[in-house]
Amino acid sequence: MSAVFLKILNMTWGASWLILAVIVLRLLLKKAPRWISCLLWGLVAVRLICPVSIESALSLIPSGKVVPETADMQPKIDTGIEVINSTINPAMNIAYATSE
Repeated sequence: MSAVFLKILNMTWGASWLILAVIVLRLLLKKAPRWISCLLWGLVAVRLICPVSIESALSLIPSGKVVPETADMQPKIDTGIEVINSTINPAMNIAYATSE
């Protein structure tokens, strides 16, 4: 079940980048014909409907998987201050430990 959630999360993240690009392009192409705007939003619709990711070295997000499937599920805080991290993280692991 978590693999399906991560797949949907990754697809949504990629589509959000495309939506942001379409918004920027629409601002740049204000004088363009109306069909170009419809074409751009059609690309967004295809991306949201079609469950296929295309990876490219030239894209803004080269990897189709933004959230890795082997995400660490242990609760952890990263404050940037090692003393606080080493104090709080072990206590959190004990408090929120899952029973097998």
